[in-house]
Amino acid sequence: MKVENRTHWNTRDLRAIIARVVLDETDPETRKRLRIRVQYNRQVKGSCSGHAYLGTGQRPGSATVMVPSQSIDLIDLAHVVAHEVAHSRGVTHAQMRGSPRYDRVAGSRALYAWAESMPMRRAEPKRKAKPTTDTVLALARKREREWTTRLRRATTLQRKWRNRVRDLERRVAAVQPVSEA
Repeated sequence: MKVENRTHWNTRDLRAIIARVVLDETDPETRKRLRIRVQYNRQVKGSCSGHAYLGTGQRPGSATVMVPSQSIDLIDLAHVVAHEVAHSRGVTHAQMRGSPRYDRVAGSRALYAWAESMPMRRAEPKRKAKPTTDTVLALARKREREWTTRLRRATTLQRKWRNRVRDLERRVAAVQPVSEA
């Protein structure tokens, strides 16, 4: 299973909830090919949503789960993950209708109540590593070579156009009549 996180939520926390649901919903072979993308929905607060390709469709085992940016209802997240994973296995809405496992009906929150105790933290901001002196020196040398090449090309072009101007001036001078003084 691969989880692609496009949010500020901690990937390990998301993966823990997703992995628990996927363990209940799929067999080991399906788990290997399962790809779940987590991204934001348009809500700041509220419920989660998602979409998935049916198991026999374009991309079997591919699902997207969308979460709000401010706070996530973890029970709802687990429920949506189960719903989308079922789609990736080929289960349709008609087959899910009325099931607390996949449909938001009475008893569905109790089924995923375990998710409430799971942590959901914001990810630490990624910091860029400070470049080493060797890296900076290598980049400076590369830039120097690039600009040396550009200078040579510019000098060659300047010489070419200087010769062209001189040739045109000679032609113009040869065509003009000599005036008698």
